[in-house]
Amino acid sequence: MTDRAELYKEAVKALRHDARNLLNAVVIMQEHAEKLDDPKSKQFADYLDDKVRAMVRLGERADIIAGIASTENTVHDLYVLVGTVVDQLEAEEGQVTVQLGASEATCDGALTCLALEEVLVNAVQTGSRVTVSFDHDAGALTVADQGPGVPGAALPKLFEPYRGAKRPGGSSLGLPMARLAMRAQSGELDLSTDKDTGTTVRLVLPNA
Repeated sequence: MTDRAELYKEAVKALRHDARNLLNAVVIMQEHAEKLDDPKSKQFADYLDDKVRAMVRLGERADIIAGIASTENTVHDLYVLVGTVVDQLEAEEGQVTVQLGASEATCDGALTCLALEEVLVNAVQTGSRVTVSFDHDAGALTVADQGPGVPGAALPKLFEPYRGAKRPGGSSLGLPMARLAMRAQSGELDLSTDKDTGTTVRLVLPNA
């Protein structure tokens, strides 16, 4: 089996695991909601809506990951690519700053957007300022937040599906999926973190 096929198999396994957990949560909460009076119904309806949105996101991930076998690296305008992802984020106005200028790079657009979105969602959830830039020397997109950093105890398992750190309302698939998406196009993803200055993630593009 090729390395790419192995990546695909690993990604699908992770997606299925998280989807099962979400479905189970929806079923349990739905059963409870049916027994509650109106004042509580809204709270549970919101919860169910959140889970459904998460399930939809899993489906979108699966569609992109399914294309790993036919990935194609072409030249992209990074400012446009990053802007597309940032515009879709649920972030406070002005929370994310993009410092790119005119930058082009060769990569798989869909996989890079997937990786960047997963990384940015994590960064935005810290509630801190987030900066996206491009390191020309390293050929890498850089996402830096000013949050509390990742606890040292969590680092060894940070890129293991459903075993890494996660924030309330999210899943532990973000960084593992982001790294898979980068490696599937012959790129890489690495992370550095500090409790005083925050976390920086580098998305090293192919042929860097």
